[in-house]
Amino acid sequence: MSEHPQPEPFSNQDHTPFSPDERLTPALSYEQMTHTHLLEWEHRPDVIVRVAPWSKEWTGDRMASMVQEGERLFSELTAKYGIAVVPHRNVISGSPDNPEVPTLYTITDRVIGDGLDDELGKPEPGICVEELALHFDGLIRYHAGVMRSGGRYLSDVGRANSQYMYGHTSNDPANRIYLTDIDVITRLYPLTERTEKEVRDMSRSLGGLATSIMNAEQATGYDLTAIIEAFAAQIDLTAIPPGTEFRDKIDNLIQTLTGRSNQ
Repeated sequence: MSEHPQPEPFSNQDHTPFSPDERLTPALSYEQMTHTHLLEWEHRPDVIVRVAPWSKEWTGDRMASMVQEGERLFSELTAKYGIAVVPHRNVISGSPDNPEVPTLYTITDRVIGDGLDDELGKPEPGICVEELALHFDGLIRYHAGVMRSGGRYLSDVGRANSQYMYGHTSNDPANRIYLTDIDVITRLYPLTERTEKEVRDMSRSLGGLATSIMNAEQATGYDLTAIIEAFAAQIDLTAIPPGTEFRDKIDNLIQTLTGRSNQ
């Protein structure tokens, strides 16, 4: 039996950017949701509404600044590294139950397709090896660039294939890999004098990326040797402490490549 009741349709919409007659209903069960609720908009079946409440301590201005920084990083991710981010727009308003709690509403194009993990697990994936290689190459270059230049970065984009979907939208019929989990979660990676947490955050992101590459290769049977080589060549492993869970994942990726080279 489910531990949670099924979520009710969106209520108290007089505090939100939506009119009361615009019905929004949960797109997923509670078990499938994280802190962000995904809603379907009856008037716009081609979009998904993401609702992310924040604490009362957050002001609208602080949230707006955070969103602005996130959008800058999303734009850089696409322009410099070729990672497609699902088209979206943000609105800051009150929460459904409390107009005093700033809440981020993100209206995204609905991707018609499957989660990337599900797509990769199909007997005959629609995604080809070249598309998959370009995707991982962009993520490798993104993390290598952050480690080389320092600054804030999107810390979730490489941690799991579940952050992505493969498909198309009503406005773009071409199938592609879209970053659809677009919660603005950023971390700082200074060039010098990094704290233990800052190193751990980057290590976790790189460990997740290494696992994503290995899982994708295993699921599809595609040869991603060139991508593993790119990871080994571009990522500065001296910045990742040995003997940690995250470094172990990275070392396993490199050992996979070494084992092939010795065969």
